[in-house]
Amino acid sequence: MFYCKFSGTKRHIRCHKCDELISVKHTHTAGSDLSNTDIPDIEGLYSSELLEELSRAQDLKSLDDKRLGKLFGPAYEEPNPADEKEKVVIESAPPPRSIFTYLDKFVQGQDRAKRVLSVSIYNHYKRLRALQTDKDRDDVPRLDKSNVLLIGPTGSGKTYLFQMAAKLLDVPMVVCDCTSLTQAGYVGEDVESVVVRLWQAAGQDLERTQQGIIVLDELDKLASKRNKHGGKDIGGEGVQQSLLKIIEGTNVTVTDKAKNKTYQIDTRNILFLASGAFIGLDQIIKRRTASKSLGFGTPMSQEHYIKAAAIEERNRDSDTLSETRKDRINQIRDTEEKNRTKDRLLVQVEPRDILDYGVIPELAGRIPVVVTLDSLTQEDLMIIANDKERGVISQLKELLSLNDCQLEFSDDALKAVAELAFCKKTGARALKSIVETTLLDAMFEIPGSDIQHVLITSDTVLEKQEPQYTRREGDVVVEQ
Repeated sequence: MFYCKFSGTKRHIRCHKCDELISVKHTHTAGSDLSNTDIPDIEGLYSSELLEELSRAQDLKSLDDKRLGKLFGPAYEEPNPADEKEKVVIESAPPPRSIFTYLDKFVQGQDRAKRVLSVSIYNHYKRLRALQTDKDRDDVPRLDKSNVLLIGPTGSGKTYLFQMAAKLLDVPMVVCDCTSLTQAGYVGEDVESVVVRLWQAAGQDLERTQQGIIVLDELDKLASKRNKHGGKDIGGEGVQQSLLKIIEGTNVTVTDKAKNKTYQIDTRNILFLASGAFIGLDQIIKRRTASKSLGFGTPMSQEHYIKAAAIEERNRDSDTLSETRKDRINQIRDTEEKNRTKDRLLVQVEPRDILDYGVIPELAGRIPVVVTLDSLTQEDLMIIANDKERGVISQLKELLSLNDCQLEFSDDALKAVAELAFCKKTGARALKSIVETTLLDAMFEIPGSDIQHVLITSDTVLEKQEPQYTRREGDVVVEQ
């Protein structure tokens, strides 16, 4: 910070326009003209009245503090270090049971993941309060943060869980797509840009930023791969190395271009939550847990009995179904069997499996809590699709109500929608495309017509038949 020197005394001068401290250095002598000093463009900084009065003054001591206050603004006061203590953004985080109950309203199933996430978030912000309370004590053990990694298939609710948790706690959160991260100096986003985005999401509030949440989505895409052509892996292991210091705790410099100021963001108290599908991880676990016994006395695996039961049930029902329906049921049973096997293997995940997948040991050690999500079943997809607040069917009901039209899905239609979404193997993301494709003709016909009710049946979903319309006269009309 710069200051003026007048006869060996300090004076902090503020600009009359922006109230910022002015950088001035010179030696004032009696009778000297202030406008002739070495201050660049002083006429542009001060008013002519201020310059004239300063030039007439023999010394700044001849001006009383009241007059100086009018000329330069309030007197400068040294900041009190006691007032600059780090503030805790969350004074009292809800207990884990309350967090679990809240997440249960938005995410279907995944009870184990919700429990782990609730406990981890609660312990993290309890740790922040403890650090603030006991920061001056030396006999208190160090409390390290516990970052979380969620592993599960696409569309199972990994990112949605993080978003709802941040909404409950009212803390800034940013979701970073790891596929766009590269090493410094290459085309793409630098790792430090993740912290800058969190700072922007927090409204450039330094305290809220340092206690926010960063979600590293698609972390499995950073797994190091052997490059067959000998090129450098700029988006894999190099990015993992760059993430180490930020996750552990370092200072990241951000610049406020509007105020032309720089800030140092400490990442020690930022909670990092990672997620990824980790496709193929179940096969790594399968090789690790495979039985080594051979010969006639080897017991049959549970997977063998599941396959035998599925084949027997498939043959029993094949005579009474059409070919299309038969193929769909066979596909559903095969998918269910694969999902059960995959979920059973992923529950047994260990850190060495993640290392074999391509995550470096240093990064795996900094994310100690690993939890898996189960694949969604047809029943889960039915509940998600028909949810009163967030379901895609409820959204379209509200949309058609703007045209004074009521939308109704029969129970068979709901089952058919869940059945088709389950076959697509993309989780809850498949629901929206299926429902909107089914209602395309209805949404084309309803605006500007006298249709007041639309009934969607299973034939409409599976066989692409037209919906049943009820017009305002009360007659049921089936469009051809």
